[in-house]
Formats: sequence, structure tokens, C-alpha cells
Amino acid sequence: MRGAMRQLKILLILLLFWVSNLQPLQTAGTLLHVPCKRVLFLDSKIGWIAGDDGLFKTRDGGLKWISLNKYLFSPYAQSDDLSELEDAFFINEGVGWVILGYKKILKTMDGGLSWTDQTPIDPLIKDYKANQFSRIKFIDRNHGWILGKALISMKVLPGQVGVGADHGGLSQAFILRTSDGGQSWTKFDVDRTERFLNFQFLDEKGGWLIGSQSINRTTDGGQTWVKQISLKRPALRDLIFIGRKEAWAVGWWGTVFYSCDAGNQWIQQDLKTDYSFDSVFFADRETGWLTGSLLSGNNDGILLATKDGGKKWELQYQEPRKTFNSFFIDSQEGWLVISAHTTSHLPNEYRILHTSDGGRTWTVRYQSSTSRGG
Repeated sequence: MRGAMRQLKILLILLLFWVSNLQPLQTAGTLLHVPCKRVLFLDSKIGWIAGDDGLFKTRDGGLKWISLNKYLFSPYAQSDDLSELEDAFFINEGVGWVILGYKKILKTMDGGLSWTDQTPIDPLIKDYKANQFSRIKFIDRNHGWILGKALISMKVLPGQVGVGADHGGLSQAFILRTSDGGQSWTKFDVDRTERFLNFQFLDEKGGWLIGSQSINRTTDGGQTWVKQISLKRPALRDLIFIGRKEAWAVGWWGTVFYSCDAGNQWIQQDLKTDYSFDSVFFADRETGWLTGSLLSGNNDGILLATKDGGKKWELQYQEPRKTFNSFFIDSQEGWLVISAHTTSHLPNEYRILHTSDGGRTWTVRYQSSTSRGG
């Protein structure tokens, strides 16, 4: 009995220490530039947002947010290249990974109070900083993948649209795979002729990789890829599988593709060409959402929804000069993170909306200050 009480006291002390050292979102400084790149919720209470201003966590469904930046950025305070997050993924409240400044892979086992560097170093590249990581996902505590690219040439040859061509050089896209929670990684080169943006794995072997002009499938964990669809011009940005058969892929100019046979055949839908979709999410076969922007006018942020498996899409939310990020945990409950559409480091309004009726109505859960003091 005494032993159990002693353990309880220790747990309470650790909890008080954890809470006292966490900083509220509004005191961590104004959210600037691209405040949110990723939204993730485990359930109706626990969630994270990650972006140029770091990593923030909520335990009450988004009413209050706490900053984990003190623990995340402290070892790299002198490095301008490691001052923002590109992606984040959590398996549960304690275990998660982040991509720091495109160059570092960090893992936490205690909810973000401490971080371990799991950055792989490519022995074939003298300067490992030539590697750039963009997306990270896990299917369990052990099996995960990273999408990245490596700069291999500063010269772009005629006809090559390599993933790094828009940054002044030719890049080699690659997939990193781990089966031990990130302690070790195996690298598989993908392609030099296309820019790759996202991926999804359903198990240890089967996955899909979306490029700006193609959708690719692997059945060996990412070692080899087979093109399922190829487009003449860059248009694709995101994809999602619902189960093992049905899938959606979206992108620029109102591009929406649907497959009901694991991607062997894709059917294109005709939506407005002035829509530009950044992401797609389905809670089930019938209920889904598209987030993006209008290419015309004020570059409005837009959220479209379907309740009939994509037969009909309706505009649910629209706001001028804003960027949207959304996440739903089921067909009814979700969050919409709204920030200004800007590429400058200026003070930025930051709002988080919540819905409990599938997006028909939204309420403000959180709104940041636009002043530098926060």
C-alpha cells in the first residue's frame, strides 16, 4: 500500500512539473509566416498543430494550447536552419516524431519533454545536410516512412523537372523506411523526374506515393514503385485511401481523381478549374472534405464537403486571403485552422474553429493575438 502511494506521489510531482514548464500558445510569441503546416488529433481532446512557429498541443479539444518549443528547439537555438517544423506525427500522446527545419528527425517518448535525434546520415552524400525531409508517417510504434530528397546537381538539364529543380538544382527523391521506431533507416531512391509530395501506407508492405504528375504504388514497403497514373502537367498534391480499395487524389485546377479498385483505374471528376486543393480527408466511404484555395479573386481559403461519396461536393466554408488546414476524427467532429495567406514574416491572425455537425456550423475554439507580444 505504501509503495503504491509513493508511486502515486511521484507521478503527481512529475505531472505538476510538466504542466508548470509548459508555455501557453499566446505567450510563445505571435505565430508568423506559415503558422500551421499540419493538424493532428488522436481523439476529441488531444491534438497538435505544427508549423513555422513550432509545435503546440491541446488536451481540451483546442480551447487552450501549450507550446513544446522550449524542449524542442533549445539544443538548436543558434541555428537559423532549424527554427521551424515541416511535419509532425504522433502514434499516441507520448510517442511522436517531427521534421525540424527539413534536416532533422526527432523523436519523443514522453509527450515532447525530451527529444532524441534520429536523423539518418547518407554515407553516399558527403554533406548530409544535402538531404531534405518533407513528410513523416508511422502505422505503429515501429514501422514508419519519411519522404525526402537529396540535392545531386546544381544544374538542371533540359526537360528535367526534378523535385529540386525549382530550387536551383536537380534532386533525387527517396523514401526512408524504419522497422525499429526510427533507430535505423533504409533508403530507397524513387525518381529524378518529378516532385513528390505525400504518401500513405496501409501496412508494412502496401503504400502509395503521390507526385505532382503521378500516383505510384509499392507492394514491398517502398523499395520499388509502379506508376498507376501519369499526367501531362503537374497537378496533384495529396491522396487518401479509405480501406484498401477506395482512394482519392486531389490537386491544382480542381483536379480530383477517384479509384474503387486500389488505384488500378482512376476516374477524374469535373470541378471548378479555379479551385486549388491542398488536401483531402475522408472519415468513411461517404463523408469527406477538400481544403484549398481559389486561384482567382482574393485567393480565398475554401473547404468543400461531400456526404455521398463524392457524387456531389458543396462549399462549406470560405474566407478571403486565408490558408486552411483541417482534421476530422469522424464524420461529425473536426477542426479548421485558419491563417493568413502570406509568405512574409508579418504578424499573423491565427484561428482554430471546431465543428460537431460535420462542418455545417463552426465555432471559434481559439484565436491568437496579432500583436508581437502575443
